[in-house]
Amino acid sequence: FPSHDTLTQNFTPHPINPCRLRLKGEFIYAILEDGIKQEFVNKALKGYGFRGKILGWLCVDGIGITFAPNEQEGKKVKSVTINDLPIDLTKEYTVATCDLFTFSPILSGFNQSVDVQYILPDFMRDLLRKALINLSQDQTYYEKRWRIIT
Repeated sequence: FPSHDTLTQNFTPHPINPCRLRLKGEFIYAILEDGIKQEFVNKALKGYGFRGKILGWLCVDGIGITFAPNEQEGKKVKSVTINDLPIDLTKEYTVATCDLFTFSPILSGFNQSVDVQYILPDFMRDLLRKALINLSQDQTYYEKRWRIIT
């Protein structure tokens, strides 16, 4: 397994803060729809400490998404589940994400969030580092979260 220094320098993302917020199910769907658009995935991004070139694919955990990539825009996400139960469009859910999405128009569904709590002074990379070190204890990282249907 990589050393602490290797994890810090090579495998952890730029310095962004995690946050916790609440969103209705309908906005979770909207965020996921926006997140699979090519203009999102391929969006060039620059900013404080960003080490990549494009935004890339949304990484999720704790939910399952079924989508049809060949459907028309806005109709690609077919189902979203938590613990194998479909989310309720009217119910509020607690969501963890990076602070970027709460003050940027990149994923407009996050504009509808309430009770936003920034988790300071932690950086997302610190949480990722801890998760990678403890990876051998958690087998859920093998689960597919995005399922394609045709």
